[in-house]
Amino acid sequence: REIAAQKHMTVNELNDYLTKTKDPEIDFMLDKRVVELHKKRVDEDVVIESRTAAFFAPRAYNVYTDITKREQIKRLVNSGRKGEDLNPETALENLMKRENDESERYVELYHYDNRVLSGYDLVLDTSSITPTEGAKQVMDGYYAYKDSQKNAPKTEEKEFKFEFKRK
Repeated sequence: REIAAQKHMTVNELNDYLTKTKDPEIDFMLDKRVVELHKKRVDEDVVIESRTAAFFAPRAYNVYTDITKREQIKRLVNSGRKGEDLNPETALENLMKRENDESERYVELYHYDNRVLSGYDLVLDTSSITPTEGAKQVMDGYYAYKDSQKNAPKTEEKEFKFEFKRK
């Protein structure tokens, strides 16, 4: 959202630009930030929100928050976000397109499908729970995970190269 605003685009316009141009610079910039945060703060209690965190932060406690499309659109429409289509019918269409486009880009760039949830430590459906209930479930799972990792061997860190050629 921040990058879209800097480029004077909506989130959907930025997604369309990235999909059409196949220019990975912005994806690489965002994903490189995830890798750097993970390496720098892997031993701290910190939250990194990213659709690619389960891939780029393997030693982290990775949570996938799921939600029904109906509830997601309801929350979006009620959010009043600027630069987003808040019409329920077109918002759903835009959301589905953006999610699909992003997933296809991740497969193309990294051979990683963020729709495969096996890399997550917790998959949490937030459709019918409050933010407080969701946070409690995440924290309970995190502390159980942290306890289980005390004597576990450390996962080998991957090295990622974010290289692209300008057209």
